[in-house]
Amino acid sequence: MGSRPGSTPSHSRPEKQTRSKSSMTAKDRKEKVNRHFASDNWAGAPPEIMKALARANAGHAPAYGADEWTARAVKLIEKQFGGNCLAYLVSNGTAANVLGLAAMLKPHQSVLCSSVAHILVDECGAVEKWTGARLEPVPHVNGKIMAQTLEPF
Repeated sequence: MGSRPGSTPSHSRPEKQTRSKSSMTAKDRKEKVNRHFASDNWAGAPPEIMKALARANAGHAPAYGADEWTARAVKLIEKQFGGNCLAYLVSNGTAANVLGLAAMLKPHQSVLCSSVAHILVDECGAVEKWTGARLEPVPHVNGKIMAQTLEPF
């Protein structure tokens, strides 16, 4: 499901949700937070992440995984998973999503996702092309799929 750069198909993006001022709490009015689970990139990065990125970006480092940051990440991943794993660090979310799903899926299988899921509306068919599996949209509330929705499957 691709679209032209700069365009947003009406079927792929949820409508902006607002509440009336009378039903908003003081915290809501102060922060004007609208939580939606369509994609992880709807929110900005926390300040701690931006500071860590700035530190990692300072100076020069070898490329293609030979840098201290990659070595540190691999050690943390091995520690978390007991050392019996391989880490494949990739440069973007599409690659990560496709590789992760390809490791789990057979071409005749499907992924159930909301109709606003990032993997469905923003990956431009990459999952289906590289895995052969289908993405099947199911009903949702703000991007969240309720357990009872999955009962027929």
